[in-house]
This record gives sequence, structure tokens and C-alpha cells, in this order.
Amino acid sequence: EQVRKAGAALVKAFDAGAETAQIAVLMFSGPDSWEKYQKCTENLGTVDLLTDCGLAWVSHFTTGTTELADGVSRLNWPKKTSFVSAALASADAELRSGRAEAQSVVIVITDGKAMNPRKTFQAARALRSKARLMWVPITGEADLANIASWASRPVADNVLVVHDFEDLAKPAQINNIIAAACPVVE
Repeated sequence: EQVRKAGAALVKAFDAGAETAQIAVLMFSGPDSWEKYQKCTENLGTVDLLTDCGLAWVSHFTTGTTELADGVSRLNWPKKTSFVSAALASADAELRSGRAEAQSVVIVITDGKAMNPRKTFQAARALRSKARLMWVPITGEADLANIASWASRPVADNVLVVHDFEDLAKPAQINNIIAAACPVVE
């Protein structure tokens, strides 16, 4: 519940428009079996991104923050694994449809450990060449050491640790994320 509230508040906090922010939201978890993991990573037949890989676009780039926030508030937490490498690769692909002149920022909110830290590092490195990569790890379950290596530099500006889900939805925490992500805050 707190992640949905925080996600919706975060979306609403951006000044979205044709010349300002355009926002895309991807919900990610991961496959719930080795067979599905292989299907997602080894091109073994037709893949359903949600059912097999735990990836679902709430919206591709949009300026419609009200509708997007509503979509985020209706999400169901899948409570599966954490297929972070695929989520980062999907974000990388989404950036191709963004505005070339815009400064791109990817914010990852996660509460777990990546299924494959090595592939996540590779995906993060590729993504950082195109966008600023920020992380908002929640709880002690998040892999802070790896997250620090995946984030853009300086790490202190791009890893915003949240201690629990209740704190994530607090207005002060949303303000911290927006202030860290945006070059100009009004």
C-alpha cells in the first residue's frame, strides 16, 4: 500500500508537459521459477513479460500524470523475485522513445536483492551511459553494496536509502526524491 501511495505521489510531484517532464513507469518483480527465468533470458519461445518475467509497463512516456498516478495507485505488488537487470534493460529501451535533448533520469525503487547482480551491473552500466540512474532502496533487504556500484556518481546524490515502507510514502521522502532527481525544483 505504501509503495503505491509513494509512487502515485512521486508521479504527481513532477511538472509534466511537452517541454518539461515526460514520465514512464515500469513495475517489476521477476520470474517465479527457473523455467520462466530461462524463458525470459534465453529466448526460449514466446514470452509474456508480466506472467513469465514479472515486468509490466504502467505507462510508456506520458505527460498525463493524473492518469499515470491513478494507474500506479491500482498496482498489485507481485511479491516475487527481483529481475532488476530486465527492468533496467526495459528502461534503457524506453529511453529510445524519449526526447533526445532531454536530461533522462531513471529512478529505481526496490526492496530486494537482484536475481543476477552481474547482469544487473552490466544493464546499469549501459543505462548510465544514457541517463542518470538513481536508486531508492527500501528496508534492510536491499543490497546496498551492489546498489552503490550500480548507481550514477556521486553515489551520495543517487542512492536515497529509505528504512521502511511507511517512510517511503511520507511527503518529506517524496520531496527528497524529487529534489535529488530534478535540477530545478519549484
